Amino acid sequence: MRRSLLALFLVLVFLSACAGAAGAPPEPDPTPIIIPTRTPMPDSLLEPTDSTAICGLEGPITLGAVVSLSGSAERVGLTIRQGMELALEEINAQHYIGPQAELQLLFEDDESDKDAAARAFRQLIEEQGVVGILGPTLSTSSFQAAPVAQAFGIPVMSTSNTAAGITEIGSYIFRNSLPDADLIPNTINAVREEYEFETVAILYGDDDLFTEAGFAVMQRAAESQELQILGVERFATGDTDFSEQLTRIQALAPDALLVSANQEEAAAILIQARALGIAAPIVGGSGFSSPTLLSTAGPAAEGLIVGSAWFISNPLPENITFVDGYRAKFDSEPDQFAAQAYTGVWLYAHALRNACSDHPRDIRDALGTLRLVPTPLGKFSFTRERNPLHPPVVLMVKDGEFTLFRGNE
Repeated sequence: MRRSLLALFLVLVFLSACAGAAGAPPEPDPTPIIIPTRTPMPDSLLEPTDSTAICGLEGPITLGAVVSLSGSAERVGLTIRQGMELALEEINAQHYIGPQAELQLLFEDDESDKDAAARAFRQLIEEQGVVGILGPTLSTSSFQAAPVAQAFGIPVMSTSNTAAGITEIGSYIFRNSLPDADLIPNTINAVREEYEFETVAILYGDDDLFTEAGFAVMQRAAESQELQILGVERFATGDTDFSEQLTRIQALAPDALLVSANQEEAAAILIQARALGIAAPIVGGSGFSSPTLLSTAGPAAEGLIVGSAWFISNPLPENITFVDGYRAKFDSEPDQFAAQAYTGVWLYAHALRNACSDHPRDIRDALGTLRLVPTPLGKFSFTRERNPLHPPVVLMVKDGEFTLFRGNE
């Protein structure tokens, strides 16, 4: 009898424990951190992402877009906005995310200012309830704004930030803009091999994270390739007269001049360098990669060499669709920033369709698994640290247009 009672007691205890476990709230699942690594995905993992399944998402799905629509980066911000608007139009026309789903973009002006960018992020998240954000335009602003989204668990796609450390802000921070650490060494190496130069001088903006990061990469690349750095000159954002720095550089007679500058200063540097008689090849960072720069600098841009994530004449079908669509919609030529912005919105669309969910965490996880997605930039994947993985190109200005540099061949 005692054995029967004991057995019954144990059964009741077991059933009680099970019932308690079933009714208890689940333990919070900590956000998984994607392990940072500088190593790209192995080829065996780079299987194309399948975006053929039809998703049942319904209603509006709202992303925020924080773009420089005023301030020093206004020109870049305009092309970024236009690239995003074109992608949005195509995605909704195709009902790409789902037959009943509509993607929306809420634009906020970051005023080319880091504090304004952080405020815009917070407003979009707290007041508008966005499920993801694109931007901001400048790397300096990203370091201030992206932590806001990380704290709320909202994914961010930086489409124009190339400074080191952007994605290290947190596991919700992505970028599809190739870092200077990938572009600049590849460009310097191609130019060095083509012209067999041995000495360089460097000119850079010393009060901006983007141009400072570009300088650091240029310096390391030159040293690693055993180039002698004859001199380093600095300028400040908003400067218009670079004659003193360029005169000192001219006296050093370097085989090449490396320049890390934003688009606003880049054109003036080219014009003044050529006016002073500096004939050495000028190698610019990604701030030089814009048709607007060519029209502003005019003949002084001839021979300029830049590393780029994108080439307007790339014959990929996705690029032809983008370029033709941009020209038709805006009656102007797209630049690298427009191409990356356009691609950024499409990457969100792929992630939303693959996840078939508009929960920010599901979107974040789906972005991290994108592999070999066809884009105007080429076959696009994210590395484990949420940086872009696709082939860069080296461009040279010839007859007033960007063309493939001979070193690409």
